Amino acid sequence: QNGNHVIQRCIECCSSESIEFIIRDVTRQVYTLSTHPYGCRVIQRILENCKEVQTRPILDILHSELENLVQDQY
Repeated sequence: QNGNHVIQRCIECCSSESIEFIIRDVTRQVYTLSTHPYGCRVIQRILENCKEVQTRPILDILHSELENLVQDQY
């Protein structure tokens, strides 16, 4: 739970380039993180704070999983 807050803060405060490794890892696990109570917050922060070139792959995955995601509580 606390790691989630650290990652969110890094996304909010660090340059997009310096958190590229976080974005890469999140992109590999978009669906799993989207359906997790803390993981979904990390994705939210990326979508709010990062460049379109970084968010586009995540948005594409979210779009492809839309039907499943709308049925999930997170």
